[in-house]
Amino acid sequence: MDMIKYGLTCISEILRDQDKAQAYRTMTRKRFRELGRNEGLKQLSERILHNMRLASKVVQHCYDNDIAYYRIPQSIPIMSEPTLGLSMTDLPDYNDIVLAMKNIGVTAKRLNIRIGAHPDQFVILASPNPVVCEKSVVDLKMTGWFFDTIGLPQSHEAPINIHTSCSIKDGSSLEQIGDRVYSNLMKCGSTVYTRFTLENEDKSSFNCETLYKLHCYISDTYDFKLPIVYDNCHDYCNPSGDGWLDIFKTTWPSDITPVMHWSEGGANNNKRAHVDYITEKVGAPTDNSVVWELEVKAKDKAIIKLLKS
Repeated sequence: MDMIKYGLTCISEILRDQDKAQAYRTMTRKRFRELGRNEGLKQLSERILHNMRLASKVVQHCYDNDIAYYRIPQSIPIMSEPTLGLSMTDLPDYNDIVLAMKNIGVTAKRLNIRIGAHPDQFVILASPNPVVCEKSVVDLKMTGWFFDTIGLPQSHEAPINIHTSCSIKDGSSLEQIGDRVYSNLMKCGSTVYTRFTLENEDKSSFNCETLYKLHCYISDTYDFKLPIVYDNCHDYCNPSGDGWLDIFKTTWPSDITPVMHWSEGGANNNKRAHVDYITEKVGAPTDNSVVWELEVKAKDKAIIKLLKS
């Protein structure tokens, strides 16, 4: 039997244990303003360049430890913040940053490591608030540009995944939500919509059943195939019956291995809070026809433990 394929989410705890500097750096809007534009751009540029170089190291680390996939974190802080009016070309290290981005892609292609992203919870294409949608489109365009600059394929081989984060209970029908998702997704352009996926949620209306209905509505109405991502812990918290993994797999292109999420809740008696390691209570995933992003706090330590078990 083929080995289960795992994906690392964002941070390598092993590399960070070796050197505290091997962690992604960020910057807040408040801090940028405190520094002033010139010093803020200097420090922001240094941090982004550090992040790009670190990402290549993490990709190599994935290969060295039989990890098939890397969910790269949000590593270009505040550049899409509309109140700051920033452009990547404003950064003093812009040329070096682009070279470092391209090296991520060269390394990933050479080592056959897939890369994806999961923009944060505030990226909501389904929101009834147009301001939220406009900001979400800008954020997603930045991710799409980043992936293009890296050199990743414009396909679901490099998925950009978000949550619906909008409930039918808020007064929107499933059809209205589907219309907003599709309309706003098209505003993002091909750098995003060729890679875009949605996942089932641990609360709100969009459990597996409703998300699949949304997928079908968008497919039937717009002739647009939107792959959906199964998250086992979200399904446990917000259930809709059995068999959804197999159904979700059918929404992906036949020539691309689907990417799904595996995690376990229960930390601090909170069923939604991820534990450090997968325990015997839930067990490791057994389907080797997909890539499993492992969402636990121990990150690569947990993956290596599973691979050796």
